[in-house]
Amino acid sequence: MTYDNQRSYERYGYETQVQYAYSGEEKYYDAKMCNYSNGGMYFETPYPVEEGSKLYIKMKNYASSGSGPEAYETYYGKAKWIAPYAGSDTPYYGVGFQYKEPVDYS
Repeated sequence: MTYDNQRSYERYGYETQVQYAYSGEEKYYDAKMCNYSNGGMYFETPYPVEEGSKLYIKMKNYASSGSGPEAYETYYGKAKWIAPYAGSDTPYYGVGFQYKEPVDYS
């Protein structure tokens, strides 16, 4: 069984700028969302994130009339997994973010 077959929701490629903050804090960090599903999203950031951290994600391109992830201004959930990448000039961290509750984008 491949990892993709273990997913609960279909994943869609979608790149956009987002910001995230730790629960209970007001400082936001820049990140790039690379894909999403009804259960979460994957984003990349130059800042280390601790696995299990509760986070708020803010969509920089929020549009209430949108039909994808930009249809919601913020998301709340946790960093389900973290993958550090150091192979480029600028190291970064891949973050698998799980929504607190699944989202219906239809």
